[in-house]
Amino acid sequence: MIETLVREILQNVPDRTRIILSRRLGLETGKQETLDTIGKDLKITRERVRQIESAGLLQLAKRLPSSLDRVYKTVAEHLRHFDGVREEKRFLHELAYVLNEPEQSEPQIRFLLLLNKQFVFIPSDDAHRALWAMDRASAERVLGFVKNFERALAKRSAPIATEQMESFVFDTAKKSGIKTTKPGIVMSYVSLSARVLFNPFGFIGMAHMKEIAPANVGDKALLVLQKAGKPLHFRELAQSINQHASVTSDFHPVWSRTVRAQTVHNELIRNPGFVLVGRGLYALKEWGYAGGTVRQIIADIMKKAGKPLSLQEVTRRVQKQKLVKASTIFINLQNKKFFAKDASGKYSLRRIPRSTEEI
Repeated sequence: MIETLVREILQNVPDRTRIILSRRLGLETGKQETLDTIGKDLKITRERVRQIESAGLLQLAKRLPSSLDRVYKTVAEHLRHFDGVREEKRFLHELAYVLNEPEQSEPQIRFLLLLNKQFVFIPSDDAHRALWAMDRASAERVLGFVKNFERALAKRSAPIATEQMESFVFDTAKKSGIKTTKPGIVMSYVSLSARVLFNPFGFIGMAHMKEIAPANVGDKALLVLQKAGKPLHFRELAQSINQHASVTSDFHPVWSRTVRAQTVHNELIRNPGFVLVGRGLYALKEWGYAGGTVRQIIADIMKKAGKPLSLQEVTRRVQKQKLVKASTIFINLQNKKFFAKDASGKYSLRRIPRSTEEI
Protein backbone atom coordinates (compact mmCIF):
# COMPACT_ATOMS: atom_id res chain seq x y z
CA MET A 1 0.00 0.00 0.00
CA ILE A 2 2.70 2.53 1.02
CA GLU A 3 4.74 1.84 -2.09
CA THR A 4 1.72 2.47 -4.32
CA LEU A 5 0.85 5.70 -2.49
CA VAL A 6 4.39 7.03 -2.82
CA ARG A 7 4.52 6.19 -6.51
CA GLU A 8 1.23 8.00 -7.14
CA ILE A 9 2.32 11.08 -5.15
CA LEU A 10 5.62 11.38 -7.03
CA GLN A 11 3.79 11.53 -10.34
CA ASN A 12 2.82 15.12 -9.42
CA VAL A 13 6.36 16.51 -9.77
CA PRO A 14 8.76 16.80 -12.75
CA ASP A 15 11.12 13.89 -13.49
CA ARG A 16 14.23 15.65 -12.16
CA THR A 17 12.47 16.52 -8.92
CA ARG A 18 11.26 12.94 -8.60
CA ILE A 19 14.79 11.61 -9.13
CA ILE A 20 16.24 13.99 -6.54
CA LEU A 21 13.61 13.19 -3.92
CA SER A 22 14.00 9.49 -4.49
CA ARG A 23 17.79 9.57 -4.16
CA ARG A 24 17.90 12.03 -1.27
CA LEU A 25 15.39 10.01 0.77
CA GLY A 26 16.43 6.55 -0.39
CA LEU A 27 12.95 5.73 -1.64
CA GLU A 28 14.14 3.01 -4.03
CA THR A 29 17.46 1.84 -2.64
CA GLY A 30 16.96 2.56 1.08
CA LYS A 31 20.20 4.58 1.04
CA GLN A 32 20.06 8.37 1.34
CA GLU A 33 22.48 10.14 -1.00
CA THR A 34 24.29 13.43 -0.39
CA LEU A 35 23.64 16.71 -2.15
CA ASP A 36 27.16 16.60 -3.62
CA THR A 37 26.78 13.12 -5.10
CA ILE A 38 23.45 13.92 -6.76
CA GLY A 39 24.68 17.33 -7.93
CA LYS A 40 27.70 15.84 -9.68
CA ASP A 41 25.55 13.24 -11.44
CA LEU A 42 23.00 15.83 -12.60
CA LYS A 43 25.69 18.46 -13.30
CA ILE A 44 24.15 21.06 -10.99
CA THR A 45 25.35 22.57 -7.71
CA ARG A 46 24.62 21.00 -4.34
CA GLU A 47 22.65 24.14 -3.45
CA ARG A 48 20.48 23.70 -6.52
CA VAL A 49 19.80 20.08 -5.49
CA ARG A 50 18.75 21.31 -2.05
CA GLN A 51 16.44 23.91 -3.58
CA ILE A 52 14.76 21.39 -5.86
CA GLU A 53 14.32 18.92 -2.98
CA SER A 54 12.80 21.58 -0.70
CA ALA A 55 10.50 22.94 -3.41
CA GLY A 56 9.40 19.43 -4.37
CA LEU A 57 8.40 18.57 -0.79
CA LEU A 58 6.46 21.83 -0.45
CA GLN A 59 4.66 21.25 -3.74
CA LEU A 60 3.65 17.69 -2.80
CA ALA A 61 2.55 18.72 0.71
CA LYS A 62 -0.13 20.96 -0.83
CA ARG A 63 -1.75 18.11 -2.77
CA LEU A 64 -1.86 15.14 -0.40
CA PRO A 65 -4.44 12.49 -1.39
CA SER A 66 -7.22 11.63 1.06
CA SER A 67 -6.05 8.01 0.96
CA LEU A 68 -3.24 9.11 3.30
CA ASP A 69 -5.64 10.05 6.08
CA ARG A 70 -5.68 6.55 7.57
CA VAL A 71 -1.89 6.38 7.51
CA TYR A 72 -1.50 9.73 9.26
CA LYS A 73 -4.12 8.80 11.85
CA THR A 74 -2.17 5.64 12.70
CA VAL A 75 1.07 7.63 12.92
CA ALA A 76 -0.46 10.19 15.28
CA GLU A 77 -1.96 7.52 17.52
CA HIS A 78 1.34 5.69 17.78
CA LEU A 79 3.27 8.88 18.51
CA ARG A 80 0.86 9.73 21.32
CA HIS A 81 1.73 6.42 22.98
CA PHE A 82 5.12 8.03 23.67
CA ASP A 83 3.63 11.35 24.77
CA GLY A 84 4.34 12.85 21.38
CA VAL A 85 8.10 12.27 21.01
CA ARG A 86 9.94 9.28 19.54
CA GLU A 87 13.46 8.58 18.25
CA GLU A 88 13.29 8.30 14.46
CA LYS A 89 14.89 4.90 13.82
CA ARG A 90 12.66 3.09 16.31
CA PHE A 91 9.62 5.11 15.25
CA LEU A 92 9.92 4.14 11.59
CA HIS A 93 10.53 0.50 12.47
CA GLU A 94 7.42 0.47 14.67
CA LEU A 95 5.29 2.21 12.06
CA ALA A 96 6.22 -0.36 9.43
CA TYR A 97 4.93 -3.00 11.82
CA VAL A 98 1.66 -1.30 12.80
CA LEU A 99 0.93 -0.40 9.18
CA ASN A 100 1.63 -4.02 8.19
CA GLU A 101 4.36 -2.95 5.78
CA PRO A 102 7.76 -4.60 5.13
CA GLU A 103 10.85 -3.19 6.82
CA GLN A 104 12.07 -1.96 3.44
CA SER A 105 9.21 0.55 3.39
CA GLU A 106 10.68 2.65 6.24
CA PRO A 107 12.25 5.29 3.91
CA GLN A 108 8.90 5.64 2.13
CA ILE A 109 7.05 6.04 5.44
CA ARG A 110 9.56 8.73 6.38
CA PHE A 111 8.86 10.50 3.07
CA LEU A 112 5.14 10.57 3.86
CA LEU A 113 5.84 12.02 7.31
CA LEU A 114 7.94 14.80 5.81
CA LEU A 115 4.97 15.83 3.69
CA ASN A 116 2.66 16.34 6.68
CA LYS A 117 3.33 19.43 8.81
CA GLN A 118 1.32 17.84 11.62
CA PHE A 119 4.53 16.03 12.53
CA VAL A 120 7.74 17.83 13.51
CA PHE A 121 11.09 16.39 12.49
CA ILE A 122 14.21 17.29 14.52
CA PRO A 123 17.44 16.18 12.79
CA SER A 124 20.27 14.59 14.74
CA ASP A 125 23.33 16.46 15.99
CA ASP A 126 26.32 15.65 18.20
CA ALA A 127 24.12 15.57 21.30
CA HIS A 128 21.00 13.69 20.23
CA ARG A 129 19.56 11.34 17.63
CA ALA A 130 16.96 12.36 15.06
CA LEU A 131 13.39 12.39 16.37
CA TRP A 132 9.76 12.98 15.47
CA ALA A 133 7.29 14.94 17.61
CA MET A 134 3.68 16.10 17.62
CA ASP A 135 4.87 19.65 18.28
CA ARG A 136 8.14 21.53 18.73
CA ALA A 137 7.43 22.44 22.36
CA SER A 138 7.23 18.76 23.33
CA ALA A 139 10.44 18.02 21.46
CA GLU A 140 12.31 20.85 23.17
CA ARG A 141 11.07 19.79 26.60
CA VAL A 142 12.26 16.22 26.02
CA LEU A 143 15.63 17.35 24.66
CA GLY A 144 15.98 19.53 27.77
CA PHE A 145 15.45 16.42 29.86
CA VAL A 146 18.10 14.58 27.82
CA LYS A 147 20.64 17.33 28.53
CA ASN A 148 19.82 17.34 32.24
CA PHE A 149 20.06 13.56 32.37
CA GLU A 150 23.49 13.63 30.72
CA ARG A 151 24.74 16.25 33.19
CA ALA A 152 23.53 14.21 36.16
CA LEU A 153 25.02 11.01 34.77
CA ALA A 154 28.34 12.66 33.93
CA LYS A 155 28.80 13.63 37.58
CA ARG A 156 28.90 9.98 38.57
CA SER A 157 32.17 8.06 38.63
CA ALA A 158 30.51 4.80 37.60
CA PRO A 159 27.48 3.64 35.57
CA ILE A 160 24.06 3.12 37.14
CA ALA A 161 22.83 -0.40 37.83
CA THR A 162 19.39 -1.50 36.66
CA GLU A 163 17.90 -1.48 40.14
CA GLN A 164 18.89 2.18 40.62
CA MET A 165 18.05 3.33 37.12
CA GLU A 166 14.32 3.95 37.36
CA SER A 167 14.42 6.29 40.35
CA PHE A 168 17.39 8.20 38.92
CA VAL A 169 15.70 8.65 35.53
CA PHE A 170 12.32 9.67 36.98
CA ASP A 171 13.93 12.14 39.36
CA THR A 172 15.70 13.86 36.47
CA ALA A 173 12.56 13.76 34.33
CA LYS A 174 10.49 15.42 37.07
CA LYS A 175 13.02 18.24 37.39
CA SER A 176 12.85 18.69 33.60
CA GLY A 177 9.06 19.04 33.48
CA ILE A 178 8.40 15.53 32.15
CA LYS A 179 5.25 14.33 33.91
CA THR A 180 4.80 10.82 32.52
CA THR A 181 4.76 7.93 34.97
CA LYS A 182 5.48 5.24 32.38
CA PRO A 183 9.06 3.87 32.59
CA GLY A 184 9.04 2.82 28.93
CA ILE A 185 8.33 6.36 27.77
CA VAL A 186 11.05 7.94 29.91
CA MET A 187 13.60 5.35 28.80
CA SER A 188 12.64 6.02 25.18
CA TYR A 189 13.58 9.64 25.81
CA VAL A 190 16.93 8.55 27.25
CA SER A 191 17.59 6.66 24.02
CA LEU A 192 17.59 10.00 22.19
CA SER A 193 20.95 10.86 23.71
CA ALA A 194 23.97 10.24 21.50
CA ARG A 195 26.24 10.17 24.58
CA VAL A 196 24.34 7.84 26.90
CA LEU A 197 24.62 4.10 26.33
CA PHE A 198 23.70 0.81 27.96
CA ASN A 199 26.06 -2.12 28.29
CA PRO A 200 24.72 -5.66 27.84
CA PHE A 201 24.80 -6.24 31.60
CA GLY A 202 22.05 -3.80 32.58
CA PHE A 203 24.12 -0.68 33.34
CA ILE A 204 23.64 2.77 31.86
CA GLY A 205 26.33 5.43 31.66
CA MET A 206 28.16 7.95 29.54
CA ALA A 207 29.81 6.72 26.36
CA HIS A 208 33.30 7.59 27.65
CA MET A 209 33.01 5.16 30.60
CA LYS A 210 35.06 2.01 30.04
CA GLU A 211 32.39 -0.09 31.73
CA ILE A 212 29.89 1.14 29.13
CA ALA A 213 31.98 1.39 25.98
CA PRO A 214 35.00 -0.93 26.27
CA ALA A 215 37.84 0.26 24.06
CA ASN A 216 39.24 -3.17 23.18
CA VAL A 217 38.86 -6.93 23.54
CA GLY A 218 40.61 -6.90 26.91
CA ASP A 219 38.09 -4.44 28.34
CA LYS A 220 35.23 -6.60 27.06
CA ALA A 221 36.77 -9.73 28.59
CA LEU A 222 37.14 -7.88 31.89
CA LEU A 223 33.44 -6.97 31.94
CA VAL A 224 32.35 -10.49 30.99
CA LEU A 225 34.48 -12.01 33.77
CA GLN A 226 33.20 -9.50 36.32
CA LYS A 227 29.64 -10.39 35.34
CA ALA A 228 30.36 -14.15 35.54
CA GLY A 229 32.11 -13.80 38.89
CA LYS A 230 34.24 -16.86 38.23
CA PRO A 231 37.15 -17.98 36.02
CA LEU A 232 36.29 -18.79 32.40
CA HIS A 233 38.08 -20.53 29.56
CA PHE A 234 39.23 -18.11 26.87
CA ARG A 235 36.93 -19.83 24.38
CA GLU A 236 33.96 -19.27 26.71
CA LEU A 237 34.93 -15.61 26.96
CA ALA A 238 35.01 -15.26 23.18
CA GLN A 239 31.66 -17.04 22.89
CA SER A 240 30.08 -14.74 25.48
CA ILE A 241 31.40 -11.60 23.74
CA ASN A 242 30.06 -12.85 20.41
CA GLN A 243 26.67 -13.66 21.93
CA HIS A 244 26.38 -10.04 23.02
CA ALA A 245 27.39 -8.96 19.49
CA SER A 246 24.56 -11.02 18.00
CA VAL A 247 21.91 -9.11 19.96
CA THR A 248 23.53 -5.68 20.01
CA SER A 249 21.54 -2.52 19.40
CA ASP A 250 21.92 1.24 19.42
CA PHE A 251 21.93 1.03 23.21
CA HIS A 252 25.33 -0.71 23.22
CA PRO A 253 26.80 -0.51 19.68
CA VAL A 254 30.43 -1.00 20.75
CA TRP A 255 29.59 -4.67 21.35
CA SER A 256 28.56 -5.22 17.73
CA ARG A 257 31.92 -6.62 16.54
CA THR A 258 32.62 -10.32 16.94
CA VAL A 259 36.01 -11.65 18.08
CA ARG A 260 38.11 -14.76 17.48
CA ALA A 261 38.96 -16.99 20.43
CA GLN A 262 42.69 -16.65 19.70
CA THR A 263 42.43 -12.86 19.75
CA VAL A 264 40.86 -13.06 23.22
CA HIS A 265 43.57 -15.48 24.35
CA ASN A 266 46.34 -13.18 23.12
CA GLU A 267 44.83 -10.23 24.98
CA LEU A 268 44.52 -12.25 28.20
CA ILE A 269 48.18 -13.25 27.97
CA ARG A 270 49.35 -9.67 27.46
CA ASN A 271 47.19 -8.04 30.12
CA PRO A 272 48.54 -8.38 33.71
CA GLY A 273 45.02 -7.93 35.06
CA PHE A 274 44.20 -11.49 33.97
CA VAL A 275 45.67 -14.59 35.59
CA LEU A 276 45.97 -18.07 34.08
CA VAL A 277 44.53 -20.36 36.76
CA GLY A 278 44.12 -23.57 34.80
CA ARG A 279 44.40 -24.94 31.29
CA GLY A 280 43.00 -22.07 29.24
CA LEU A 281 41.13 -20.79 32.32
CA TYR A 282 41.54 -17.14 33.26
CA ALA A 283 40.53 -15.17 36.33
CA LEU A 284 40.93 -11.57 37.41
CA LYS A 285 43.97 -10.73 39.48
CA GLU A 286 41.74 -8.56 41.69
CA TRP A 287 40.01 -11.75 42.86
CA GLY A 288 43.19 -12.85 44.61
CA TYR A 289 44.40 -15.34 42.03
CA ALA A 290 48.14 -15.55 41.35
CA GLY A 291 50.14 -16.31 38.29
CA GLY A 292 53.15 -18.58 38.12
CA THR A 293 53.56 -22.31 38.61
CA VAL A 294 51.96 -24.34 41.38
CA ARG A 295 55.37 -24.77 43.00
CA GLN A 296 56.02 -21.02 42.98
CA ILE A 297 52.64 -20.34 44.56
CA ILE A 298 53.31 -22.94 47.29
CA ALA A 299 56.69 -21.36 47.95
CA ASP A 300 55.19 -17.86 48.24
CA ILE A 301 52.50 -19.15 50.62
CA MET A 302 55.06 -20.83 52.87
CA LYS A 303 57.33 -17.81 52.85
CA LYS A 304 54.48 -15.57 53.95
CA ALA A 305 53.26 -18.07 56.56
CA GLY A 306 56.67 -18.28 58.22
CA LYS A 307 55.78 -21.64 59.74
CA PRO A 308 55.12 -25.25 58.63
CA LEU A 309 51.69 -25.90 57.14
CA SER A 310 49.61 -29.04 56.87
CA LEU A 311 48.74 -30.55 53.51
CA GLN A 312 45.14 -29.43 53.98
CA GLU A 313 46.18 -25.84 54.75
CA VAL A 314 48.57 -25.66 51.79
CA THR A 315 45.87 -27.08 49.51
CA ARG A 316 43.26 -24.61 50.74
CA ARG A 317 45.53 -21.59 50.28
CA VAL A 318 46.79 -22.65 46.84
CA GLN A 319 43.27 -23.30 45.54
CA LYS A 320 42.30 -19.74 46.52
CA GLN A 321 44.89 -18.51 44.03
CA LYS A 322 44.84 -21.15 41.31
CA LEU A 323 42.35 -23.71 40.04
CA VAL A 324 44.38 -26.85 40.53
CA LYS A 325 43.69 -30.38 41.77
CA ALA A 326 44.73 -31.37 45.29
CA SER A 327 46.76 -34.23 43.80
CA THR A 328 48.84 -31.76 41.77
CA ILE A 329 49.60 -29.78 44.93
CA PHE A 330 50.56 -32.96 46.77
CA ILE A 331 52.93 -34.04 43.97
CA ASN A 332 54.64 -30.63 44.05
CA LEU A 333 55.14 -30.92 47.80
CA GLN A 334 57.05 -34.16 47.27
CA ASN A 335 59.86 -32.23 45.58
CA LYS A 336 62.46 -32.50 48.35
CA LYS A 337 64.69 -30.01 46.58
CA PHE A 338 62.26 -27.26 47.52
CA PHE A 339 60.03 -28.53 50.33
CA ALA A 340 60.59 -30.37 53.60
CA LYS A 341 58.19 -32.48 55.66
CA ASP A 342 58.60 -32.58 59.43
CA ALA A 343 57.74 -35.33 61.92
CA SER A 344 54.20 -33.98 62.38
CA GLY A 345 53.52 -34.24 58.64
CA LYS A 346 53.62 -30.50 58.00
CA TYR A 347 55.45 -28.89 55.11
CA SER A 348 57.83 -25.96 54.98
CA LEU A 349 59.98 -24.23 52.40
CA ARG A 350 63.47 -25.70 52.09
CA ARG A 351 64.68 -22.84 49.93
CA ILE A 352 63.21 -20.20 47.62
CA PRO A 353 62.99 -21.57 44.07
CA ARG A 354 65.04 -19.79 41.41
CA SER A 355 63.84 -21.53 38.24
CA THR A 356 60.47 -22.18 36.69
CA GLU A 357 59.23 -25.74 36.54
CA GLU A 358 55.65 -26.86 36.21
CA ILE A 359 53.98 -30.21 36.65
